[in-house]
Amino acid sequence: MLLRKLASAYMVSALVIIFFLLSSIHVTSPGSTLFDFYAAVLIFSLYVVPIVFIYGAGVSALVEVVLGKLRMNVTMKLLLQVVLHAVFGSVLGIIVDSKLFCLYGTIAAVLFLLFDNLLCKLEGRIQAKGWLIWIASPLVILVCLQIYNQSITPPLPPFTEKDAVEFATSGKGTVIDYFPKQVGTRVMTIDGYRVERETRVAKTNKEEYEVTFIEKWEKDGVTGQHSYNYSVSRGSMTANGGGGDRIPYSR
Repeated sequence: MLLRKLASAYMVSALVIIFFLLSSIHVTSPGSTLFDFYAAVLIFSLYVVPIVFIYGAGVSALVEVVLGKLRMNVTMKLLLQVVLHAVFGSVLGIIVDSKLFCLYGTIAAVLFLLFDNLLCKLEGRIQAKGWLIWIASPLVILVCLQIYNQSITPPLPPFTEKDAVEFATSGKGTVIDYFPKQVGTRVMTIDGYRVERETRVAKTNKEEYEVTFIEKWEKDGVTGQHSYNYSVSRGSMTANGGGGDRIPYSR
């Protein structure tokens, strides 16, 4: 019985995970990778597998043992199996107060029963090749689903110099707040100093840029300069040196 329950739990878990993946494919983000797909598989598995293997298989085994002790015809026994599996399958949905989860749980429980009864009828007749097909079929579907997902995933748009500057200046509460939010220069007067603040960007590699913030000042023939350099790529910014004279005025 144990092997049969585990095999049924494996198939139901796989089908539930595939169902959730199918439900989420239409909202795939641009640039989604192979890692993103299988990360989603792992996340779904963390919830689905323990519930099906521990709760689902345990309840199914208990129902089978209890009904096996009762005298009844085959039709009545099957009917009770369906009802009890459906009821226990909906319990988690009732706990979290979700009609949708009740429906999912009920369907998964009935599927478990169908696979379990199928394996029960084939018990002793399934050879190694049959078990291999049983194990491999959900994996093949999963790989096909991943290939399809990648085929419909739109590519990320190019990461441009403008994007790099926007990302570098998107934060709040730093000295970068004082500089232009786009490439260019801003001139102002602070405490009698003529202050020039400039934002520059230069490409260093494919979709990698160096964004530099330069502050210059002049007063009565005395000049100074201070700069801040950052390496910027898609979703990442790293301080890359800088320095210069001490700023003589209050910002």
